[in-house]
Amino acid sequence: AASLNRWVKELPDEFAFSPKTWVLPEDAAELARVMAKSKATFIAKPTAGSQGKGIILGRRWADLEPIASRSKVAAEISGKQRTNSEYVVQQYYSNPLLLDGLKFDLRLYVVITSVVPLRAYLFKEGLARFCTVAYQAPSDKNLQDACMHLTNFAVNKKSKDFQAAESLAAHGEGSKRSASAALRQLEERCGVAAEELWQKIA
Repeated sequence: AASLNRWVKELPDEFAFSPKTWVLPEDAAELARVMAKSKATFIAKPTAGSQGKGIILGRRWADLEPIASRSKVAAEISGKQRTNSEYVVQQYYSNPLLLDGLKFDLRLYVVITSVVPLRAYLFKEGLARFCTVAYQAPSDKNLQDACMHLTNFAVNKKSKDFQAAESLAAHGEGSKRSASAALRQLEERCGVAAEELWQKIA
């Protein structure tokens, strides 16, 4: 996240897609000031986390202050500026693109064989992971509903509403679909050609 912030500062137009990012505990004071003036929702993710564990949504600094304090204590104990107890915080995008009324993400796979010169290969398939609870804009009432806000498979597979695909032929159905199927569904509902989306991704 710290590296991403440097790139945003260096090439703001190219990285305009990236939301403002803070790293806790280092940026705690700045984030506290921003949250005090904002009505937005923020999402905090542990840098050493996986499978949705430890992710927190908050609308007030008091929601995130405990993790900032724990991160600071861990950094002081270790004596290192960077530790695996850091959190990355971004403003939560509250108006996401939905399919079937659900949040989803695309997991795509790239192999980089050279950095200089840059040579990368995109596998033209992947996964689309879906939430299992119909999306609503974040509010104090639903911030804790992980199956509404987080697309992680490890979170949603425990939901009573999780839908497993019956077979490989049904890869366009359920809570975990192929990327190609999701892009075709976007084409049908939003009018943007799947091939055009692949070109923009590549």
